[in-house]
Amino acid sequence: MKKVTNKAQFVHSKSATVRLNARGKFFVSLISVLFVTMGWGFVQQADASFLHVPTPQVSSYVVQSGDTLWGYAQSITPEGKNVHDTIDEIMRLNNLHSYVLHPGQSIVVPEQ
Repeated sequence: MKKVTNKAQFVHSKSATVRLNARGKFFVSLISVLFVTMGWGFVQQADASFLHVPTPQVSSYVVQSGDTLWGYAQSITPEGKNVHDTIDEIMRLNNLHSYVLHPGQSIVVPEQ
């Protein structure tokens, strides 16, 4: 009885380059451009969806004598909401670094 072995013989070439004719080069270039264009389109759509941030509705208010940030924020904060959140929003909208308001100062406030 003979022992049968299946041994695959591989022939390794020193040069494993693919040569394309003019039509092949054109086709590869066209496919590459299509992939790049489609990829750029997907990136543009993804970026646009992440950048869409709703713009808060705001109005301006001129600070009167005796106004405080807390008092004004308390007057415009809807019932059941936190006054601290309104103060934080007013400070952010106006780039305020202090709780002090001055008479005649114009501030941007969220519309409630």
